Formats: sequence, structure tokens, C-alpha cells
Amino acid sequence: MSNKADKNKPKEAEETQPQPSAPAPIYSILFQLEDIAVNGRKIAYDVLKKALSEQKIDFSMPVFSRYCLSSTPQTYIPSLMEPLGIRKVSAEKLVEQVTGAIAEHAAASDPKLGPGLAKILQLGRERNFAVGVITTWSEDLGQALLAKLGLNEFGARLFVFKDVNRTFPSADIWLKTAKAMNMKPRRSLVIGGNKMACKSAMSADLRCVAVPDSFTAFQDFSGADLILESLEPSSARETLNTVFPHSEKAIAS
Repeated sequence: MSNKADKNKPKEAEETQPQPSAPAPIYSILFQLEDIAVNGRKIAYDVLKKALSEQKIDFSMPVFSRYCLSSTPQTYIPSLMEPLGIRKVSAEKLVEQVTGAIAEHAAASDPKLGPGLAKILQLGRERNFAVGVITTWSEDLGQALLAKLGLNEFGARLFVFKDVNRTFPSADIWLKTAKAMNMKPRRSLVIGGNKMACKSAMSADLRCVAVPDSFTAFQDFSGADLILESLEPSSARETLNTVFPHSEKAIAS
């Protein structure tokens, strides 16, 4: 028979069972922040048009599409100087002015994640996809935009690349990003809005969905797994199932 001492004896803490860890992702979705999540080309065009209008130089979308589709002002502005007759300001000064204005505009904006991209990322999260975002913008700006866009909710990882050239993002960039995420190239999907992003992804043996915009619609995207006029929520499931037909079954099992 138990005595009072036994009754008052504190119960030993129950052993906590270790929680099973989530399986490591085997698929990933990769894209460039200022190419897909944010309309960086439109921002750059508006900023550059305003800067050149102050010098009485007319700047049009066709001209931007011809000279300015590489990733950063420092890679494309020097090529503008002679064709547009820019003489009142140096290329270095114009690069500094435009780069600062783009960053200021992007930081001050209140961007919303497109519903089509959000749906793809939501389905990817349900299927345990990893998400990688590359950028040529600064770490601070990139992280701020990830938070504003809600990309952190999808576990997105930011990869910042500096001192880039006209070939950014190259095949090596995509491979480095996939490797940093412990992903095999053939299980990594790049969503790209311009020829460079898509062709380099395919060269690196990554999968690719091309989503041209008004500046890049004329480019050749042949070889991509899919070419979409736009990212629509209604096509998100079909898109993932086309590129990774086994990903839905893997989660269901």
C-alpha cells in the first residue's frame, strides 16, 4: 500500500519521443529575383528613360531590348553611349546614377508576388521542393524583397552574385546554386524570363520553363521544357507535372 510520501512523490518527466525529421528535398525551383519575382527590367527601363530624358535623349523599349537585357547597368550602359550619342555624362557616372535609382525604387516599392509564381511555389512546398533565388542586387535589398514578397514562407534561399558580366546568369551560376542546395541539376527547375537565363540553364542540364515578358518576347526560347505566355495559377499544377511527373506521386506515397 502506498504511503503519503509515495503519493506526493513527483512524477518523472515522460520521455519525449524524437520527432521524425522532414525528408530532404529532391527537387528545386530556381529563379532570378529581378527577372521573375520582381519586374526588374521594367524598373531599369523606367529609371534609365528618366535619366536620359534629362539629357534630351529619347529612349524607347526597342532600344532597351536591343542593348539592355544583360543583368546590370554596368554591363549594358557602356554599349549605349555611342549609339545614343550620350556625351554629357560618363558611362561610369550614368552607371552609378542608374544603379542607385534602381535600388532606391526597388527598396521603396511594395511588390506583390505574382499569383502564378505563388501557386507554383505553394505546390512545390506541398511536394517538398527547395526554392533558390539568385540576384545581382545587394544582400540587404534581396533579403528585404524576399520578406516583402513572402518568399521566406516557402523557405527560399537567397544567393547573391557580384561582379557579373553580360553572360549572367551563366551555366556555372545555375550549377553553383544547385550544388549549394544539394540538388542534382536534372531535378532543378529554372523559371526564366530571358534567353540568357534559359539557355544557360539548359546548358547546365537543368530543366527550364520560359516566361518571356514584353522586353524579351522576341527572343528564341527553343529547347525549354515549356514556354508560357505568363505564369497563371491555373497552369501551375500542369507545369510542375510536365517537368517533374513523378514529384506528385512521390509525395502521395
